This record gives sequence, C-alpha cells and structure tokens, in this order.
Amino acid sequence: MLACSALLVTACSNDDDWNTDGNVTVEMKNATMKVKENAGMFYVPVEVTGEANGPIRVTVDVTEASVSPAVEDEHYILTTKTLNIPAGETEVSLEFVPTNDMEINDDRVFTVTIVSVEGAKLGEIKSTEVTIGDDDSLFYEALQGTWTFSDTNYFEGTAETFKMSFVGVAEGEPEYEKTLYLSGFGGRSNLVAEVDYIYDEANNVVTLEIPYGQTLGQLNFTGLGVCDVVLLGVNGEYVTMDGTIVATVSPDLRSITFDPNDVFYCGVFAGTEFKGGWDAFAAVSMSR
Repeated sequence: MLACSALLVTACSNDDDWNTDGNVTVEMKNATMKVKENAGMFYVPVEVTGEANGPIRVTVDVTEASVSPAVEDEHYILTTKTLNIPAGETEVSLEFVPTNDMEINDDRVFTVTIVSVEGAKLGEIKSTEVTIGDDDSLFYEALQGTWTFSDTNYFEGTAETFKMSFVGVAEGEPEYEKTLYLSGFGGRSNLVAEVDYIYDEANNVVTLEIPYGQTLGQLNFTGLGVCDVVLLGVNGEYVTMDGTIVATVSPDLRSITFDPNDVFYCGVFAGTEFKGGWDAFAAVSMSR
C-alpha cells in the first residue's frame, strides 16, 4: 500500500501542487552516520523545517568515498532516490539495506546528497556520509544472524532441521562480547537460551557455553496450562540441571560443533514440579 501511495502522489502531482510557503526548508538530518553491515534495514533521515501547504519532492544521489568506498548494489541497496513528502510531515527517511558479507574488510563509506528539491528550499546540511562498519573482524558480531540447527530427535530418533538465530547486545553494553542469545528451539521463537561467548585471542578460537537449568521461555500445554520450558541435560536415565553444553565455532564462522553426547532436553515445569519433556535434541550441529 505504501508503494502504491507513493506512485499515486507522483503520478497526480504537478508543479502547481507543490508547497508554496517560502519558509520551508529540507535538509539531511545528520552530517554523518555509522551502521553495522549486519544491521538489516537502516534509515537515513531527511528533515523538513517549516509548515508546508503542499507536498515536497526530494531527490538524492549517492557517491562512493575515494578511500574504502561502499559501492551501490554491491555493499548496500538503496530502495529509492526520490521522496514524496506530504504536507505536515517533518521527517522522512531513505531506506538502505547493507549487504552482509562474511569477509574481514575495512569499514566502507558512501555519501548521500540531496541533488534537487521541489516545493522547498535546500538547507545547510546537503549530504550525509554513511559508514558501513565491518562486523566480521569481531567474531561476536559475525556470529549473529540466522543458522540452521540440525539434530536427531531424542524421543523419536528422526533427523530434523530448523532455523535458529543468535542475537547479541549492543556495543558499549556490559555484556557486549560476553553474552549471546540463541532463539528458536523447536521452531519456537519465544524459546531463548543465554549463551556465554568466550574468545581465546591467543589461539583465535571461539567457544560457546550454554548452561543447563536455565528457563528458555513458556508454552501453553493441554491439561497443564502455561508452564516453564527449562533446558536440561541427560545423564543416563535421568535429566539434570547441572552442567554446560560446550560448542566450538569453526574459523570461517560457518559451522558450530557440539559434543555428540550433549542433549538439549526441554523439560516442562509447572512451578517447581517437573512434568516431563516437551522436546529434546541430540547429535546437534549448526551451520550456515
């Protein structure tokens, strides 16, 4: 609907429709911005000052930096270079998608510049320099994203796969480069494990540790109602809250290896009472 609306405004507008108030200006909101290449969609804001009595059209162009350039359609995708701003709007954004590679590289830079404005004056900030920060030199950030979780179902003995995601904490937070969150157990996005991230700088090796006994989340079970789902291990004929799952990340960051004897056993607890197993995963590996 948004795309159609933009086309409709463009198709129906003519020179007489634009804002005629001479006190309205348009400019880039920020002179510089930085975003990680694994950020997904990000936004470069354009600011309107004054009270427009009609729409405004802004056209931008992009240029590569002379050093460490970010190349359009290779390192990022810009969804449009024309913004049709309705009267009354004070801020709109250009949408960019950085392309997340798996290579260690310098930060890449490009500049967004307003090249024409219809229905307003151009303000002082004509350009925004955008730096796309590399995330692959930091294993912590490179691990984040979607992975394929492969296992043998502990109860049924059948092979299965599903998608899971690692999410980290923001740079500057105390748990940055210490804690990751792994979501998607059994295909349920609300079941999330806290993962200890350990980087051995001397040997350039990343180890992940997932403690047993932690609550992954809650599910609604027939006859039981809403119960906690707790990550347990298997010790012979018993389940246990003691211990830790340990995994090693490959140097190319494309696979994670677990001890084949480790089991992700998702136990169901009504309060403190153990009610049995919801699901369990053995012979686990992860890849992408």
